[in-house]
Amino acid sequence: MPWEVEAPHCRNPILAQLISHALSHPVDQGSNP
Repeated sequence: MPWEVEAPHCRNPILAQLISHALSHPVDQGSNP
């Protein structure tokens, strides 16, 4: 799939966790610690 090429977080566990956390807990109010 084409989007796999533009998904560096696929092989970056740290970035993947950040994205997963962001998706689970979106911080739109900018009040993240």
